[in-house]
Amino acid sequence: MPWPARLAGIAARAAHAILHVPGRLADFSFRGRKPLFAGDPLTLCGRGEGDGYAPWAEGPCGGAAMAAGARRMTPGG
Repeated sequence: MPWPARLAGIAARAAHAILHVPGRLADFSFRGRKPLFAGDPLTLCGRGEGDGYAPWAEGPCGGAAMAAGARRMTPGG
């Protein structure tokens, strides 16, 4: 798993814990959009979206270099 995707997964789990949302994350997916290179600055961003979170990583030129999605497990599911 690429480092930006791993960081986005950690950020989604942290948001889940900080918001004290019951249950667990059901799934996590990511997609590279632009290249990121070792040593370049990286900014992690994110927002709540529907039943989950939408984290993304921005490279030094701005814009999403990697987009991800994490969905919460629904009660009873």
